[in-house]
Amino acid sequence: MKNAIIFDFDGTIAETIPLTLQAIRAAYADNSLPVPTKGKIVSNFGANEYGMFHKMSPDCADKLFESYLSEYVALHEKYSPKPFDGIVVVLHKIKNSGWKLGLVTGKHEKALELSLYYYGLRGVFDGIRCGGIDRSIKTKNISSLLSEWEIKPENSWYIGDVASDISDARAAGAHPLSAAWAHTKLAQLRELEELSPEKIFRSVKEFGAWLDNLLNNYDSINNI
Repeated sequence: MKNAIIFDFDGTIAETIPLTLQAIRAAYADNSLPVPTKGKIVSNFGANEYGMFHKMSPDCADKLFESYLSEYVALHEKYSPKPFDGIVVVLHKIKNSGWKLGLVTGKHEKALELSLYYYGLRGVFDGIRCGGIDRSIKTKNISSLLSEWEIKPENSWYIGDVASDISDARAAGAHPLSAAWAHTKLAQLRELEELSPEKIFRSVKEFGAWLDNLLNNYDSINNI
């Protein structure tokens, strides 16, 4: 039986939200444009970074995005020097188990590639799908990966850090899981609880223990 675990990136694999926010703000400053507030930036999350610039400053989106990528590289060490403790071990455990390991993120593919290279995670994932230019397309992308792998949705899990990740996973037929271990929280715990994911993990260690149980006992477990 084929199985898969698919991850979100920002706030799930690494604490990259502060990096993204600072790089966006720096891009505006580099171009001598009014710097948007954190609230303004966060309100445009869902689209990838280029799409966010297009929404906020359509006439300057191209040059802002290029500045953003430069600042993203320059600020990476300061704002996101490493993935969450323990997450790389978890990723390799899934990879070595024979299960498919996926990544479905709202990030632009260029920014994601920069982070994967920086963290030494290039080549780890069996499949990657990135964000849409005007809205979140995570449900579509989860389904796309599962179709490519010929895996039934009920044999897959998607883990992310915000409430919409739960809805997106459920809409794709995957089991929804919530990562509540980031310091920069875009969702409060109660928001996650209200949507009733199958499990909310408050630490990578807790997720790792659950994962061990899943990988070792899946054939005899219907609901974990």
